Amino acid sequence: VYTVNIDFVFDGEGNSLSQGGIIEQRFPQATGFIFLYGVQLVDPNIPIWSAGVILDDGNIYLREFAPTVTEVNRVKLNFNNNYFHTGTAAPGDQQNLEAIIDQIFAGGEMYAFEFPITGVTLFRLFNPCNSHEVFLVQ
Repeated sequence: VYTVNIDFVFDGEGNSLSQGGIIEQRFPQATGFIFLYGVQLVDPNIPIWSAGVILDDGNIYLREFAPTVTEVNRVKLNFNNNYFHTGTAAPGDQQNLEAIIDQIFAGGEMYAFEFPITGVTLFRLFNPCNSHEVFLVQ
């Protein structure tokens, strides 16, 4: 399970997507970003391969993916149209999450870089197609 404060999701120019970007526009109530990479949580309905947002009421909203390639630090992801929401989804939430995920993960290929920081496992997930990046804490 990887999460990060919503401010640490950036576009290709280094601007936070939560400050004037697509996350602020589509989910202004988002406080975090979550990336599940093969982890079964307590609730078996939560997709073990998924990415999405953590909302200010504590609910999470996820879109499922299938990892198709993992070699060294390159990961290819194939997002599908399976969604999971711990609360009650509002009208338009699915389309909003789809737009956010499609923008961050455009092209479906990401590179993960680990930063050696004492006491924390920090990864930079970088999209070479559009230079979007997410900093994730395990």
